[in-house]
Amino acid sequence: MIFLLVKPWSSSTHFYKDTHLLPLHPHPFTSAYEHFIFFYSLVALVPCGKPPLIADGVIVAGIKEQYKENDQVTYGCPIYYTIEGGPYKTCINGEWIGEIRCNKPCTLDHDAMNRQNIEFKYSRQDRIYSEHNDEIEFRCKRGMTKFGPVSMRQRCVDGVIDLPTCSGR
Repeated sequence: MIFLLVKPWSSSTHFYKDTHLLPLHPHPFTSAYEHFIFFYSLVALVPCGKPPLIADGVIVAGIKEQYKENDQVTYGCPIYYTIEGGPYKTCINGEWIGEIRCNKPCTLDHDAMNRQNIEFKYSRQDRIYSEHNDEIEFRCKRGMTKFGPVSMRQRCVDGVIDLPTCSGR
C-alpha cells in the first residue's frame, strides 16, 4: 500500500486512471501543530491475464489481447446446458471476478428405460435431453409394478438422473 501526504493548504492532487492509481477514502488526523492532514490510500490497478476457462463453457463476447480494470467477458454454455451465475467475469485489480458454471443436461437413454421397465408418464413426452433441474415423471410399463426406493418423479442434477425400476413380479 502506498500513502501520500496531502496538506490542506496545498493545491489538490489528482490521479487519473492512466497512472493506475486511484484515491480511496481520506483518513484525517490532527498533527502536533493542530493542522489537519489527510492520507490517501492508493491502489495500483493491475491488468488481468487471459480470462479463465470454465468447464463446458466458452467466451462468447469481450475477447481481447489485453484486459484492463473493469473489462468484462461474457460466457456461454452449449445447447441444453444451463448457465448458473454469470454470465460475466470482470477484471478487478488483476483478478477475474464472477462465478459461472455450465450445468450439464441429462441424457435419457431409451434402452436403459426399457431395462428398468419404465416409460415417460405422459405419452407425448419423448425427450432425449433434459436440462439441469428439470423434473421428469415416469410410469411402469403395462403389467409392471414399481420396485425399489427410487421415486417415479426424478430431477436432473448436473447431468445425472436416477431411473426408477419396475418389475413384473
